Amino acid sequence: MNLLIACLVLSASLAVSVNAQCTTVRVRKNIKNLTPQEKTAMYTAFNTMYKSSTIQKYVSLHMSMNSIAHNVPEFLARHRIMTKQFEDEFVAASGGGISGLPYWDSMKDASNPRGSIVLTADYMGTADAGCIKNGPSSGWVDSSGNCVRRGFTGGNWASDAVVSGIASVVGSYSQFSSFIETSSHALTHNGIGGNMADLVQSPWDSMFYIHHCAVDLWWAMWQSASTANANSYDGKDFNMNGVRARDSVDYKTNLCYQYDVIGGSSSTPSSGNGNTPPNGNNSTGTPNGSGANNSTNTSGNSTITVPDLNSFSDGFLKSFNVSSDKVARMQPIFAGVATFLKTQQMLGKTLPTLADLKNLNFKMPQELVDQIQAGVANESNQSTSNENSASGKIDASIVTLATVLISLVATTSTLFL
Repeated sequence: MNLLIACLVLSASLAVSVNAQCTTVRVRKNIKNLTPQEKTAMYTAFNTMYKSSTIQKYVSLHMSMNSIAHNVPEFLARHRIMTKQFEDEFVAASGGGISGLPYWDSMKDASNPRGSIVLTADYMGTADAGCIKNGPSSGWVDSSGNCVRRGFTGGNWASDAVVSGIASVVGSYSQFSSFIETSSHALTHNGIGGNMADLVQSPWDSMFYIHHCAVDLWWAMWQSASTANANSYDGKDFNMNGVRARDSVDYKTNLCYQYDVIGGSSSTPSSGNGNTPPNGNNSTGTPNGSGANNSTNTSGNSTITVPDLNSFSDGFLKSFNVSSDKVARMQPIFAGVATFLKTQQMLGKTLPTLADLKNLNFKMPQELVDQIQAGVANESNQSTSNENSASGKIDASIVTLATVLISLVATTSTLFL
């Protein structure tokens, strides 16, 4: 009975009303653009919520969402609703000193995330291995008394150009949700490391909230690219603490917030062509030269960077339910793609376009088909028990991972034409 009462109290305290008309619309800002006063308010809010056990409440909420909000189409919608609930308490805890929850668009810092101004003591704190010693989460401990930790692992983060390119050929909400979850979302969690690399423990780090605010921004940007995107939702229409999934789609009208880089109603696209998400006006890179801006196309002579699939830690793969077996089985396919692209570049030939890379049946130049044939056959042979892998096609989850990893290989502008 006591447990039931506690659950009811938690649900009531997290409830968010859906407004037919908003009296005010909050503006979520890029954390790099906060004024000194807003940064102070952000620190105040996070520490007030930590001391009042509100952070622990969201750790528990996220834990309860484990199987219903990860590796499923509802990933974006459930996290949108949770982030809005958190924001309501965050703004209140700030004493009104900040307009909304800020976001860190880590894609803008993908080429040098550790050099980002966001990962400094003046913003969210450094990502050095060990207990967090500066920033909003400095000195925090979890419910077991262990310090909240980070452990920067580097690796290849998904850049703005990569995500915009792939997103431009994604045709449905569920496809976009899967892509974002396994690319920019996962890479940032894994890259920060420590608590952030653990699905259950990640909300103990204040970085979790500004990262998921950015994840929601990426969905909003994809929505703003076309009317079809704006209205697309093919996940389950669940009810989460009084908010239906479909109501969360039109976030500006029903949840009463907007982003500083997206104008107009969330139900009406404001910019972009086709499915391509707009870059927004925060694409100028990191202030003061801290961290490189990777949204600028590089020359055709750029060196291809081949990501290491092992950059995902074993702990991360296990915690976020990413099959290490599937990652291992992806190696031959990925190696074939990387080899082909390197060879093409060395011969001075034009690299494949995004239209080639995004073809999920790998109908690519014959040289590439030959090189990845063994990898495809290996995946098919190991997936014969899966009814969805008939006709020698690659398992859908492998295709998603392949698309992300293949996109990460390229640094030349020809891939995004």
